[in-house]
Amino acid sequence: MSGYEALLADSVKLISLPDIYLRTRVVLNDPDSSAGELGEVLMVDPGLTARVLRLANSSFYGFRAKVETITRAVTLLGRQQIHDVVLATSVARAFSGVDIETMDVSRFWRESVYTALVSRIVAKLCNVLDSERLFVHGLMRDLGHLIMYQKIPDLARQALEVAQAEARLITHVEQELIGYDYTQVGGELLRIWDMPPAMQGSVRWHMEPAAADEHLLDASIVHIAALLTTEIDSLQDVDLLTLPFSPDALGVTHVSEDTLLKVRMEAHSYLDEACQYLLPGNMSGASVGA
Repeated sequence: MSGYEALLADSVKLISLPDIYLRTRVVLNDPDSSAGELGEVLMVDPGLTARVLRLANSSFYGFRAKVETITRAVTLLGRQQIHDVVLATSVARAFSGVDIETMDVSRFWRESVYTALVSRIVAKLCNVLDSERLFVHGLMRDLGHLIMYQKIPDLARQALEVAQAEARLITHVEQELIGYDYTQVGGELLRIWDMPPAMQGSVRWHMEPAAADEHLLDASIVHIAALLTTEIDSLQDVDLLTLPFSPDALGVTHVSEDTLLKVRMEAHSYLDEACQYLLPGNMSGASVGA
């Protein structure tokens, strides 16, 4: 058993997805299920129901008429969006009780939402089939660090400090100091949770998209979003192409610096609202870059 597999073998006993997600996935995986049946499952959880309704009425989608029932929201948003909001809420809840003294958890989740927004926008620009799914891929891309900062906080913090001081990729430093990196931890956690292979691949390989094989485009989109998130506090006067983008990622997505600037501005415009409908109140935090 590898180091990160051993780390997760202990961790998943404490961090598992809530029953509401598992029940929702059963209905979503049934092609004969109806919007009403899915709505009945969601209504068992008032907090989740409220989030779905807020999403349906958000500027993110801009439906003209007010959406007042969960069944109508399910019909308008579609199965992929319902899956994503339930998964995002469930993962946030799964980690809500985790005490990580060395980590700003509110900022972590806001940055994760920002990565998700950028992933969604870039996926649409790339005409990705079912591009909405890239939102949750981006949201999940840094999960490995939640495990590492909980279970091996001193090593994880040391790796971050070295990476910042030496201007190196965190994955390279983690491999040297720990023997594995956060992308391996996150990818393995998603495998244990039985998430789709494309999600596993984009999280596992988003810092090395050339190794992602059939998931190259998905991993490249999340790669670009992850690097843009490192500059989340600076909307102006940033030479984005000085960031260490993978040539393979830029090549397969065909994005330019001008496009990336527009993508970042659009993602910022949705950030506060997206955090409100996805994250528990104690995780939404203060506005990033405000």
